[in-house]
Amino acid sequence: MSGYESITFGGILTDVRMVIVLACVAACGRLGFDGRTYDGDGSVVVDDVSTDVSMDVSTDAPPSTWQALAPATPPSARYAHGMAYDVARDRVVLFGGIGDTYLADTWEWDGSTWAMRSSTGPTGRSTVMAHDSLRARTVLFGGYNGAYLQETWEWGGAAWTQRALSPAPSPRAANLLTYDGARKRTVLFGGNISPAVTLADTWELDATGWTQRNPLTSPPMRGGAAAAYDPIRQRVVMFGGRSTAGSLGDTWEWDGTTWLEIVAPTSPPPRAGASMAFDAVHATIVMFGGFDGSSLGDTWSWDGTSWTDLTVVGPMPRSQSAMAPGPGGIVLFGGIAAGRFGDTWRF
Repeated sequence: MSGYESITFGGILTDVRMVIVLACVAACGRLGFDGRTYDGDGSVVVDDVSTDVSMDVSTDAPPSTWQALAPATPPSARYAHGMAYDVARDRVVLFGGIGDTYLADTWEWDGSTWAMRSSTGPTGRSTVMAHDSLRARTVLFGGYNGAYLQETWEWGGAAWTQRALSPAPSPRAANLLTYDGARKRTVLFGGNISPAVTLADTWELDATGWTQRNPLTSPPMRGGAAAAYDPIRQRVVMFGGRSTAGSLGDTWEWDGTTWLEIVAPTSPPPRAGASMAFDAVHATIVMFGGFDGSSLGDTWSWDGTSWTDLTVVGPMPRSQSAMAPGPGGIVLFGGIAAGRFGDTWRF
């Protein structure tokens, strides 16, 4: 300006009620209830043997709800901030955004409390972030603070480190940034290089640096799209955004090789500035809010085939909030409508 009717689980489990727990560990890469370890890329590691995961959504999953939280010392009200889930440390990391000025503070959420961790590192800016679970680094790229930025920064849990990389994506803001756990790459798409000019390039980042990808099929140019990674289906999911023609309402998926447009029978209205995250309990992507002439407050889920309007009571309508999986469920913070928000919600 980011229920299970049938199961195949490597032949390991047959109890349908266990799938909810395993969907969670597949997304979060943490120790399971059975003492086995589960990788965050959508595979299960059992006795040092990796087993692919495939599952459908279960009617045994609990209902979807939003819960307003009241932590004692939250970050100040803001929008267009970056947020990502550090799997290994079990913390949601938040940086920057726009408040009374461009903000440069770093916060972490442990499931009940926000704690400020740093005020040094990147300069204040609007930005986007993703967490590289292979390297245990939260990645920040670009942003805007009166100028469009091109820097790559990484947070390891104690301090920020800038990576001087060439080649690299051009300066931009409002681009997509999410981590592809199956292919161990941070994926970047599009963004704005001015209020009226958007991009449509795809880049990937790993330990060696940035690589521009040239897929045969690519979404049209846009900024402000919502995106999240689905570790079960091993796809980056992107919805909407804004181009020079106005707000968009299309759904695209990146499979590591090309972009695929998915034409769903039902779809959310067009929007930009929505927030999106993977819901491990229901094994779906969840999208909230956005803007298309007015602020939106609807919550939708994507199962890989269709969108469902969840019609749940939740945060007030807003855009440019941030969502991330985290301890206890998806967490949402901040955003903007008539004014800035500084509230914390759990889905």
